[in-house]
Amino acid sequence: MSYNFIILRIIRIGGRGFALIRFPAGMPSFLSSLFEAHWLLWLTLLGVSAALFWRGGIQSNRRMRLAGAIVFALGLLWMLSAWAVVTPRERLRNAVTSIVRAATRNDVARMIHFVAPHTLFDGWNRRRMKQQLRLRLAAAHITGNLIRLLKIRIKGRKAQTQLVVWTQTRNRGPFTTAWRLSWRDHSRPGNWRIVRVRLLRLNGQRLPPGAVPPMAY
Repeated sequence: MSYNFIILRIIRIGGRGFALIRFPAGMPSFLSSLFEAHWLLWLTLLGVSAALFWRGGIQSNRRMRLAGAIVFALGLLWMLSAWAVVTPRERLRNAVTSIVRAATRNDVARMIHFVAPHTLFDGWNRRRMKQQLRLRLAAAHITGNLIRLLKIRIKGRKAQTQLVVWTQTRNRGPFTTAWRLSWRDHSRPGNWRIVRVRLLRLNGQRLPPGAVPPMAY
């Protein structure tokens, strides 16, 4: 099995370029998880390295100081590698966050960007979804969105997310919605695409399959 590592973008710092690398879906889970953020482990490694270096200095123990330096270098290398690599789970989390933020800004084009061309939502095709999103977002006057719950399950190049979003509107007050989104990782650089949309609950009330938010919301 072959995997395509794709450079997402080049970040320039001080005139030098740094590449962020995309991990495609389907990579072994242990390898992908290695490049997730592990702040507790990283801080522990840095604490151990500092303790070894400090203790080695007090005891004039070169080996202990060297061990501290090695632990520090390994921890720093791990952190930089995790920063440079974007895992499938991170890409999916970023996509969900981008959609919710775009809804807050009434940015329909950005929301539709993550929808696959042949996706249907209660019989709405992609074009119809775009029209309905414009109408409903304009009517709602959203002033804030907050993801209260996000669950991610990835299996190969397919994934499913369940999320609960709290939404504040200017004219109709707050409400919550629960969604299930099915995704597929496409070969184009870096992005998952939604292939199925399901609205599960509105204000805690379970909805039948195919339900969409009413215009009142």
